[in-house]
Amino acid sequence: MKKIFFALFFLGISPLICEECGAFPSFRSELKHREERGIGYEKGYSTIAILGFPFFKQGLQPLLNARFHVFNDGRFASNVGFGLRTPSYSEKWVFGINLYWDFRESKRLTVNQFGAGLEALGNLFDVRINGTIPFGNNDHFGSLKFAGFQDSRVIYKQRITAALPTIFFEIGGMLYRPINLYFAVSPYYLFRNTVNGFTLGDEAGILGRLSALVYDGIKLGIEASYDRIFHGTVQGFISFSFPFGPGNLRKGGRRWKENYTGCMPKAKLNRKLTEPIDRSEIIPIEQTTVRFTLQPFNQI
Repeated sequence: MKKIFFALFFLGISPLICEECGAFPSFRSELKHREERGIGYEKGYSTIAILGFPFFKQGLQPLLNARFHVFNDGRFASNVGFGLRTPSYSEKWVFGINLYWDFRESKRLTVNQFGAGLEALGNLFDVRINGTIPFGNNDHFGSLKFAGFQDSRVIYKQRITAALPTIFFEIGGMLYRPINLYFAVSPYYLFRNTVNGFTLGDEAGILGRLSALVYDGIKLGIEASYDRIFHGTVQGFISFSFPFGPGNLRKGGRRWKENYTGCMPKAKLNRKLTEPIDRSEIIPIEQTTVRFTLQPFNQI
C-alpha cells in the first residue's frame, strides 16, 4: 500500500518536476524528540514543527517556520520565525537571514526573546551566526530563607533565576553524502544578566553535533556541549520528517535521482534554498543560590 501511495504521489507531481525542475512550493512537517538535558534546560523534550516555502522561486525565497515543544515535565516552549534566502550569482552559495520570537515556560520563570540569524550555505561547508536577546520579565528572585550564623551574623540564602542572551557561531559540512552524515561545531557565548546585584551568565562554551539521514525523512543525531555554567551535556535525538514535495527527499537516494534526472544542479540548489534553519531552540535559563550576610547583632 505504501509503494502504491508513493507511486501515485510522484506520478501526480512529475509534470511539475519536468517543467520547473522542482521549483514549486515546498512544505515539511516534523516530529522530533531529544534526551536529555541541554544548554540551560534539564529535561528532554518533544517537538512538532512546520516549515514552509509558500512562494518558491530561485531568486529571493521567503520561508515560514513554527516549532512547538513539550518538555518531559509537561512545560512548553515554542519558536515562530520568518526568513529570506537567495542564491549567489554563481549559485554555489545560498545566503539567508531569519528572525524569530522564542517562548519558554520553566518552573520559576516564563520568558520571551528575540532571535536573529545569518547563514551562508555552500557546497563544501556552511556558516551560521545566531543571536538571542530575552525581553520583558526575564529574571526572578525568590524569598529570603534562613541559612545559619557566621561570626555573630545572620546568613540568608536566595534562589535567583535568569534567562541569558546568547550568540552562536557555527561551521559545519557534509562528511558522507550517501547518508547525509553532517558534522558541525559551534563556539558560543552566554552573555551577562545581572539580577538583584548578582551576575549570571558571562561564560563561553563549545557545542558539537553529528547527524545522519538514515532514510527518507528519518534523521538520527547526537549533540554535546560544555561551558562552566551548565557543564557537560550530551543529547541524542531522532526526527521524523513528513515532506510535501520531492525537494525534501534524501539527496542522492533512489527517489531523488528518479525525480530529478536531467536537472540535478538546479535540484541541489532548490534543496539548499529549502533546508531547515539550524539554531538553538530553547531559551537558556540559569539558576543559582546566593547568600546574604546581615549586620552584626550589636549594631541592630
